[in-house]
Amino acid sequence: MQYRAARIITGAWQGTSYEKLYKILGWESLNKRRTMRKLTILHETLLNKHPRHFYSIFKNNLYPENSRLANQSSLKNIPCKKSRYPKEFLPSTIKDWNLLCKSVKDSKTKPIFKQKILNMVRPKKSPFYGLFYFSQVRYLTMLRVGLSPLNYHKFSYNFNNVDEYCTVCECTENTEHYLLSCISYRLTRTTMYNAISPVLGVDVSTLPKSSLISILLYGRDDMTFAQNTIILKEVICFIKKTGRLDSM
Repeated sequence: MQYRAARIITGAWQGTSYEKLYKILGWESLNKRRTMRKLTILHETLLNKHPRHFYSIFKNNLYPENSRLANQSSLKNIPCKKSRYPKEFLPSTIKDWNLLCKSVKDSKTKPIFKQKILNMVRPKKSPFYGLFYFSQVRYLTMLRVGLSPLNYHKFSYNFNNVDEYCTVCECTENTEHYLLSCISYRLTRTTMYNAISPVLGVDVSTLPKSSLISILLYGRDDMTFAQNTIILKEVICFIKKTGRLDSM
């Protein structure tokens, strides 16, 4: 359901990598979210020593105070004979707890602990800046996740009867070729470059290809919201004029 919601929001195709999609949206996976909540329960129990019946279980798994593992705020693992039991709450949570660094385990309050865990499991969102229309978000998402009507993208995902080459240039039709090289869109690309160069304060055609692709797809962290909005809107204008991402 979370993957479906991500596709509805972004317009990504079925089969798009959920990891790439969640990274763009700044969403942790449901599995990581469950792990986070389990760890929060354990932390709260150890912090407040409540509820008593629950705390007593963890208390029995504390290492002696003079041991090295006790200084790391670790707990003894629960031995499991059956293959299914390690996935249950107690053994799985204790195992994940022991993987945390001591500064996280020793958080003084529940909100501080939760925020530290969130910082660990939640990816940094890739902003869409001033792109509010669904079609704009969809165009950009397809290029960001690498699944679009471009031949190389479809070839990589094993679409039937598709090769990876541009029918005009006879070289691999990937994101870089489409945005920076394809001779079919030379004039439209020049218009895009002329609009973006003043924003960056440099002739974008002189930038390394990898840097330029990153700027065109994600903007730049050291620029303002308004500047990044201009860049991404010019990219969307380029995409619309080419019509390439509207074909299957």
